[in-house]
Amino acid sequence: MVSEERKADMRRMVAIADDLSGAAETAAALMALGVGSPVERSGPLVEIVLVPADASELGVDLAAHDLCVFDSDGRTASIAEAQRRLRRLLQGAASASAQQLVVFLKVDSLLRGHLANDLAVMIDRGPVVLALALPKLGRTTSGGVVMVNGVPLHEADLWNGEGREAPHSIEAAIAPLPTGTVGIALVRGDPLELDREIAALASRGAVAICDAATTEDLDRIAHATVRLDRAQPVGSSAFGYAVRKALLPADAAAVSPPSPHLEVGARDDVHGREGVGSQRSPGPVLVVVGTASAQGRAQLKALSDSGVPTITVRADELLAGSADSAAVGAALLAGPVAVTVDSTRVEGAAPAAVALALATFVTPVAGGIPLVLTGGATARSVLDSLGVRRLEPITEIEQGAVLSRTDQGSLVVTRPGAFGGVGSLRLILDHLAHLNDDAAPAPQREVSP
Repeated sequence: MVSEERKADMRRMVAIADDLSGAAETAAALMALGVGSPVERSGPLVEIVLVPADASELGVDLAAHDLCVFDSDGRTASIAEAQRRLRRLLQGAASASAQQLVVFLKVDSLLRGHLANDLAVMIDRGPVVLALALPKLGRTTSGGVVMVNGVPLHEADLWNGEGREAPHSIEAAIAPLPTGTVGIALVRGDPLELDREIAALASRGAVAICDAATTEDLDRIAHATVRLDRAQPVGSSAFGYAVRKALLPADAAAVSPPSPHLEVGARDDVHGREGVGSQRSPGPVLVVVGTASAQGRAQLKALSDSGVPTITVRADELLAGSADSAAVGAALLAGPVAVTVDSTRVEGAAPAAVALALATFVTPVAGGIPLVLTGGATARSVLDSLGVRRLEPITEIEQGAVLSRTDQGSLVVTRPGAFGGVGSLRLILDHLAHLNDDAAPAPQREVSP
């Protein structure tokens, strides 16, 4: 534990993510490092706040918070709107009382979203240190290039839903911002040299793009970041974890809190067999797959092959409002059901519009039952349609697949579309089947300062 005297000297941290699945992923990472928080709270250790479209309605001061993750929902917004929301959130961290507050910006480790524009907002506040590696998923950076299991991002099949080719480098993705690459030799070398290099880039207003391949690399970058005056850490959830850890005093225990909400039988078996565990039915669960990634489609097929009914809805019918969810509601009476959109593109339809139409389609049957939502835009649209404003993360079932309780008391699993193995959706359902929901406490509805 940390003494009260040490708590007074601790720096605090909040996070901002540009989509909901990334916010949940970050919150799950921070849960393990909540011990010794300098802010007293009676509510959840970490909470996710779904920022409304009009961020001025949020009514909170970031300077009064610690270990809170704000989903700006900026990825599917226009560039101007995404920047407006981010600036509005950051206004709450500009006061003198926020000097001990570190704002971490969680961005997509595969370079999707308005990355350059988000960084332009952050660099107005101070030097930006960017670390995108996510070692647990084989995502590393080398020579300023994002690598996925050793393959450059632009050669991997992970941008097929974007309608354009992936950037060949991080520098290209954030152009025209000035940049400098901090190579792996510097990251793993003398900490003073690393500090000097990052400070030199900061002095000329350049984004420090840091190579990393391991969690230890991210730890070194995080320590250099918190030593730099006014530094703005930006990157993957793994980097957010490293930054939070670097802010803790040496005597703070970094121990994952227990999960009294869960009663899991054969959990090791579920994790050890690529999601093909006991396959007990968790009762009615609505699985909504909005991602267009090949990975998500493969997971959906595996789920269907395991016996879960899959209902595919035409995108044009969704957009026209003519699709009827009665068949989904009827199927839910017998157990889990998966819903997805056909892969046909509708001329002139933005992915955000399709996600919103999909949410409208499932809303009549989604209330009060557990949900599994893949893809950040899909997850946010569905929860918005249900009036959910806050989530309390409970546990991370697998990397990025986060089980949370909504402020309405229901359960939801959110997960990025490009995460997980082929059996990932089956694994999530098996996990839900083993939950002892009666043991879960009532949800906390307030963000505690």
